[in-house]
Amino acid sequence: MSTEKSHKEPNLKPSWFSKIFLQGKIYLINPDFQWRFMGYVILTVVFSISIMFISNYLFFESFIAKGEALGLPENHAFFVLIKEQRETMTTIFLFVSVFISFVIGMWGLFFSHRIAGPLYRLRRYFTDATETADSEQKLDPIFFRQNDFFLEVPDSINEYLKKADLLQEVRPEVEEDQDEEAA
Repeated sequence: MSTEKSHKEPNLKPSWFSKIFLQGKIYLINPDFQWRFMGYVILTVVFSISIMFISNYLFFESFIAKGEALGLPENHAFFVLIKEQRETMTTIFLFVSVFISFVIGMWGLFFSHRIAGPLYRLRRYFTDATETADSEQKLDPIFFRQNDFFLEVPDSINEYLKKADLLQEVRPEVEEDQDEEAA
């Protein structure tokens, strides 16, 4: 029984959503990680928005309680105003909440892509390296995109490969080609 997890290659074909809204770029490189990451982000947003909604509700309830303490009748203009303001605030709050959730969800997608992309690239690099391990062929340097996280990792790996005499000489066009095709 193997304790290794099998890592299947992600489907890196642009979806209709990606073609329309993301200029054909593929942002779900590691869907398991990225969906979980965005789930945590959205849960945090929903929790925060819920606290704000409850605060808003309690705010209006306190005004209703003050009106009742003053002995105002139920159809008094004060209660009508409070009811209208509560409905308006609730409507605005719901639309703003949906918009903010969407924006932060998209931010989570882009942010998780800057994490998942380098890890995908690193995994692919070492998978390719194991296929050429038996040959005398040296490895190309590894590069990440300029805006990715973990930019120090390729430098460390390339330095190690250079000291182990496993690295090909760096060619300037390699960096540009790999930057464009990097996940």
